[in-house]
Amino acid sequence: MAKKVRLCRAVESNVGERRAYKKQLVRLHKQFSDFILNQLFLEMQADSNLVFDASPLRPNQREKEILKAIKNKIPKGVKDFTTYLWGIISANINKWLRLLKTASMPVIEKFVKKAVTSTTRAQKQAFISAGVKVSAIEQAWSVPIVGRQYIAPQMANAMPDLIEGNVSLITKIGQKDITRIADVLIKGVESGLDYDAIRDELKQTEGFDSARADRVALDQINKINAQTQELNAKALGCTKGRWKHVPGQYTSRKTHIKFDGMEYDLNKGLFDSDVQKFVKPAELPYCRCVMRLVLPQDILNE
Repeated sequence: MAKKVRLCRAVESNVGERRAYKKQLVRLHKQFSDFILNQLFLEMQADSNLVFDASPLRPNQREKEILKAIKNKIPKGVKDFTTYLWGIISANINKWLRLLKTASMPVIEKFVKKAVTSTTRAQKQAFISAGVKVSAIEQAWSVPIVGRQYIAPQMANAMPDLIEGNVSLITKIGQKDITRIADVLIKGVESGLDYDAIRDELKQTEGFDSARADRVALDQINKINAQTQELNAKALGCTKGRWKHVPGQYTSRKTHIKFDGMEYDLNKGLFDSDVQKFVKPAELPYCRCVMRLVLPQDILNE
């Protein structure tokens, strides 16, 4: 008589880590946007030959004087200003994005490390509750990460790519934010707006707001959670999982609803007809689905 298949409970991503990352992303991009705007005005100040003495200026007075001087210097209007502004951006964008990458690296390294640690800790408890030998876990997870927590070597090897992927994502968002700031400045000059009005317009067109930061944090922590569990599990000899559908905030993929409870190969996933490829839980954007691992008999307590 065949033994009953034993499953490990599903482990969802840590909500606290997601919220903390969201706050860091909002802060990081607010600082970057302010930096870009300041850098653009410093470049325009240098071109307009304006020199300010050390006496205190009224709020935004420096920027107002710079914008006025630049407008007077470009008599042909917005077409020339567009070319002029993008000339400044083209000459500096690579340097600015490198600075963003440098600033984001420690934030992302901390986030990935904490997310992997949190998932591994919860997964270990789930394994033990399901009857997995502690000795099997300790033998398979041999790389220290935080304190007394260890992860599988496969997961440790995957962490640099996770970090680099998040850095690349943040840099791309920063690049889009530079375009947004440029578009608002050009529109402001075209419409004859003063500096205060342009600042108001920038606030109304927040590029990386709290809602978007939350979506990015949710998507990334779910992906890290899924990959951490999969690689840790493979180190223990697990080869199969059962899909557990987790509804989205507003809607769910119909294919993923059908996947609920279906068994799949950890190396392959299930075929999603909507995207015409095999997928795994949390692989597609904003997918919250998780898995229940099928546990091999040889790692279980008698």
